[in-house]
Amino acid sequence: MHLQRVRNADQSQTVLEMGCYGIGVSRLISAISESQHDQKGVAWPFSVAPYRVSILPFKSEFNVVAEQVYDILEQVRR
Repeated sequence: MHLQRVRNADQSQTVLEMGCYGIGVSRLISAISESQHDQKGVAWPFSVAPYRVSILPFKSEFNVVAEQVYDILEQVRR
């Protein structure tokens, strides 16, 4: 294992360490999904939701309908 060394303010060498302390994004996702769910799945709060609406055509023949729904929602949003 190769350790990266850097110089401190007093010019002495030290091993570079990286880490994450506190709450990271992945932990927030877990905490939100644990506290904000029901039998249908995660009910994302608007403040952290990745999207307000997700349109998921389950079969390729629904793609045209999904695009029409998207266009309608875009018009309503404006």
